[in-house]
Amino acid sequence: MVLILAGELLKKAEHLLVMGLHPSEIIKGYELASTKGLEELENLSKTSLPSPLTQDSLAKALKPAIASKQYGYEDTLASLVADAAMVVMPPNPKNFNVDNVRVVKIMGSSLSGSRVPMGSALEVIPRRLAENALGGAEGNEIVSRLWAKHESEGGEAWGVDVEAETDSTLLASEHEIFDSLAAKSWAIRLATEAATSVLSVDSIIMSKPTGGPKIPQQAGSWDEDD
Repeated sequence: MVLILAGELLKKAEHLLVMGLHPSEIIKGYELASTKGLEELENLSKTSLPSPLTQDSLAKALKPAIASKQYGYEDTLASLVADAAMVVMPPNPKNFNVDNVRVVKIMGSSLSGSRVPMGSALEVIPRRLAENALGGAEGNEIVSRLWAKHESEGGEAWGVDVEAETDSTLLASEHEIFDSLAAKSWAIRLATEAATSVLSVDSIIMSKPTGGPKIPQQAGSWDEDD
């Protein structure tokens, strides 16, 4: 839209220049027209996003913009983008940072398989459990099944079935399999501290200048016989 509108303004400016108007006059006219246009846009506005934002309202607002680039996929993409944005949305939406959302492409996958992972580092626990109990090839498949079951109501109770009686997943609550909340909480805290400590050290090392030893400085000229 920006390119189309700017192109039309320049096209109109060409005719105005031929008529004898000075570029400064055209610029002033365009600035006045822009101010008037913005005022009219405010009057034409029929709806606004609720406060606080919701996933549904944000997805509806995103659909027109996405449809202009990916027509036919706007429903799917708008929902995914809204989900990702809501996860990292600050209290004041004006402070939203687009760098907090990442897109990862997987070879051989498709748009229908796209999802918004939250806390993806935690996937390593069920994946490692499945790999150790059932073999390395099972890890990703079981994690995918768990993601699908976790989407359903009460699905957070699904876990890995190390005995592989069904599809390698089971409803842990039905089997009275429980874990300590305190243990999990401390594991996350300590793992985060360990990772950030390593990254801090690595950052310090990377900030140091590289290269070999400095050549000593000597006043005057160098003498090969010295």
